[in-house]
Amino acid sequence: MKLTIDNFDGAGARDYTAWIDQENLPRIARKLNAPWHMTFGLLLAGSNFIVPCSGARLKLSTQSGTLLFTGYLDGVPEEEYLGWNECGPQYRLAAKATSDDVVLDRKLVPPRPAFVDRSAGEILSSLTNDVSPEPLDTSATENVETIQSYFASSRHSWSEHARQLALLSRATFRVQDRHLIFEPLGKRSYLLDEKEVNFSPAGLKLLSPDKALNQITALGQFEADCYVKDFFQGDGTSLRFYLSSTPFLGSYGTILEQEYNVWPLDQRWWTVTDPRQFVSVNSGRLWVQGGSGKPGETRVQYSQELEISGALVLQHGDVSFQAPSNGVLGGLYAEDGQCIAGFQIAEAGGQSTVSALVNGAVVGAPLITGAGHHYALTTRLYAVESIRREQRFHSSSHVGGHAIGGAAIASDVRLVLEVHDVDSNDIATQLAPAIVLYDGILSNVAPVCTYILADSLALHCAIAYTRILKAPDVEVRSCLPGSAFRTRLVGTLLEGAECSLSSTSGLNFYSQSVPAAGEKIVASYRTGRRAVAQAANSSSISALRRDGDDGIRGAMVSITAPAARCFDDCTNGILAMLEDSTVQAWSGEYDCWSPTLPGSATDILPGDTLQLKLPSRNCNCVVIVRSVDIGVCDLAGDRSQYRIAFANDAADPLAIQVAPASVAELSGVDLLHLAHPTAVLPAVAFADLVDVSSTALMFDTGLEPPPGCGFEVRYSDSGWDPAVDRNLVGRFTSRLLALPRLSRVQSYFLRMYDASNPVKYSRHSTLLHVDYPL
Repeated sequence: MKLTIDNFDGAGARDYTAWIDQENLPRIARKLNAPWHMTFGLLLAGSNFIVPCSGARLKLSTQSGTLLFTGYLDGVPEEEYLGWNECGPQYRLAAKATSDDVVLDRKLVPPRPAFVDRSAGEILSSLTNDVSPEPLDTSATENVETIQSYFASSRHSWSEHARQLALLSRATFRVQDRHLIFEPLGKRSYLLDEKEVNFSPAGLKLLSPDKALNQITALGQFEADCYVKDFFQGDGTSLRFYLSSTPFLGSYGTILEQEYNVWPLDQRWWTVTDPRQFVSVNSGRLWVQGGSGKPGETRVQYSQELEISGALVLQHGDVSFQAPSNGVLGGLYAEDGQCIAGFQIAEAGGQSTVSALVNGAVVGAPLITGAGHHYALTTRLYAVESIRREQRFHSSSHVGGHAIGGAAIASDVRLVLEVHDVDSNDIATQLAPAIVLYDGILSNVAPVCTYILADSLALHCAIAYTRILKAPDVEVRSCLPGSAFRTRLVGTLLEGAECSLSSTSGLNFYSQSVPAAGEKIVASYRTGRRAVAQAANSSSISALRRDGDDGIRGAMVSITAPAARCFDDCTNGILAMLEDSTVQAWSGEYDCWSPTLPGSATDILPGDTLQLKLPSRNCNCVVIVRSVDIGVCDLAGDRSQYRIAFANDAADPLAIQVAPASVAELSGVDLLHLAHPTAVLPAVAFADLVDVSSTALMFDTGLEPPPGCGFEVRYSDSGWDPAVDRNLVGRFTSRLLALPRLSRVQSYFLRMYDASNPVKYSRHSTLLHVDYPL
């Protein structure tokens, strides 16, 4: 063995092997996806001995060069007085060290946007570069798996983020000798065969706990549930309208808040392409003064992708033009490079025009800029779906890169492009309504888009700020008698909005935007509920079925990681768990000397695979090494005692974390809808009110029912079963529904159904709530 310690005193790494205490030889504790630790003793003897300092860097290796441990001392070694001899007083030092991870945990992870559609290895490399005091070699960092979205909170240390990324991708990480290694679990495999000459029967402890599960009910997070449309009618004076239900707000808040006061822009947030230096920051503004005339050569781009889900508001900024300009501001681009939405800026004589750019084409009438004016450009997106991609789950059969789930979720999106024109010489324009350049539905919008704040062909403008907000997902529209519907802008007066939302008072219009008499108002949103799903392995149930035993081994759990955000996520998580929970569980330990490691290995690491071939124990399976404890026993002979702990995913899952469902979590959870696990019919998301009388309501479901299907209407969101009639309004096989009106306020719930056996329903109901004067 060779032990070197660098005290950072300019002398480099010193060899301390001769001073290792034989009564306190090095012991190394390695755990899977956690920092490693080493303890050892030194005998303080001789004038050449230098007491290691706190934070000294050390390295322990075999004479053949196998690296057993690298890290840093946790503090000054603890001193123990041994007595006198002919050389004077004698001391023993007891030292503790932590692997190289410790230096990465000393700094807070700096704020940065959530990573979107990035590989786990790429995310970890970026976080490592953020906190590492010196460059680390990341060449051994593999991608492993694509992560849909990952927010690296500053509240968590680097190693906590590394552990979470490893769980999300079924991978293992370690930092050793200034190298970051991130790789799939089981990349190296060794055979533990009881017929091998070096096999130690006495060193093997093997357990096979009965953990069989073949039917799992899983709870996830809160998901968007019922589609709600509240229909109101203005009377010319009322400003407040009470919503029928509590909207599901999901995760909302500020994604980006950028004030331009530092140059260059933070590369964690922005990527600037500007070879000819047309872009700069001055006087609290981002200045774009020119361009090459070619798209993409002068750009300011948000560093991450944006998921187009729920309600998203992009405030591209308060823009002032200094000269006629040409380019695109606030562009959202699909993977193929097409601009899905943005503001086309074009020269118009001595001024510029601002036009709506939708799916690569200019639409609608342009707005001509004026001298002394500045323009707040805003894009509002209302996606039908609050989640655009399924979570990815892994098992021992579905490893990193081959996950269960991950499919894209199609969604239409309402797009609103607006300009708030403010005249610096007219203070009243600050509270004037914004001008809507475009308001329409885009079909099947890409789940993620690239956001480019400025793509300059020849822009000459200054941008005061940029904000990206995840807004409450409530879409408000209205129309005057004889006119078309328009989107009412939700927000503050200073943003040019017309109404606001409150959890207590509902929908509130500002006085200058009061709905006129007879004006129809529609508020569209979704309610929320706890995601829950159930699935079973029928083959396992059949195999365990015997007299008096139905073969079911069930459990109800709460999925804590990866996040199960909806029914499909819960289902995919259960399928991943069932792949491992229906096979025999194996765990245990194996003690051996270093020369007799399984498969003639020179070293064994947590995350390695052991193939157990133990016919006398009726065990033939693959397990993953969870921890390795090494006790150095013979310094001169390079011999160590290894204790290897292992388990398969049936005994201890590696890529999913669950907890028993608590009473609090079960409160309000409707388990009855699990009776229809094959409910795959589309939701009636686009139903609309088309006619109102004092005695009847006419609705258009927006869907032609397929053969054998129809629409079931009920007074409450329960009883979805052909045998239940207590709250049934009726079953209809036409697109138009004529329903009775019994009062001023009327509510109906509907789902599509399939009359086959067993009957199928839409997974989510639609609530149509009408509050019209009689």
